[in-house]
Amino acid sequence: HPPNSYSSTRLAYDESIANHGPDDFYTLKKAVEHHFDDFTLQQLLSYLRLSGWDSKIFLDSYPALQLKLASVPDNLRAELYDATRQLWATHYPIGEQRNLAGYLGSLLYEIEYYPKALEYFHHALDQVGPDPAMLTKMALCHYHLRQLKPALKRLNQALDLDPTHEQARTLRTKIQTKLKRRKS
Repeated sequence: HPPNSYSSTRLAYDESIANHGPDDFYTLKKAVEHHFDDFTLQQLLSYLRLSGWDSKIFLDSYPALQLKLASVPDNLRAELYDATRQLWATHYPIGEQRNLAGYLGSLLYEIEYYPKALEYFHHALDQVGPDPAMLTKMALCHYHLRQLKPALKRLNQALDLDPTHEQARTLRTKIQTKLKRRKS
């Protein structure tokens, strides 16, 4: 067939690649990644959305995102939760050094979505194995949910792995004191 007979294919290519190609986004990404600290939380979420929920972009922007979590309005808390779901749904693990599930759990912990944070921390443990810091984060979620016995169980696991883990030791003492008071 003559090359001009594929006009629909040429048009589809022009619309999807030539006009909005991956090279364009990559070029933009390289320019933007050094300025995450300057973004608002809404801008970071918009950029993640534009990236197609790219987990590497999320992980690279996480330090800037974390700084903005202290004062999150309710409407953005729900949007952040939706973002974690999208990031997890589009993630394809290929042996990265950073554990996406752990970061998603930490984000959800910071915005007080404790049950959902626990789900991601479970995924993180499945990927990296027992980890005192992750177990302590899980214990903190249980603690905030007033689930003291599961919190204590996670803290004991953390301290079995690292008896010097100060945050786990402090929280375990606090929980043990509360449980003793309940019994009296």
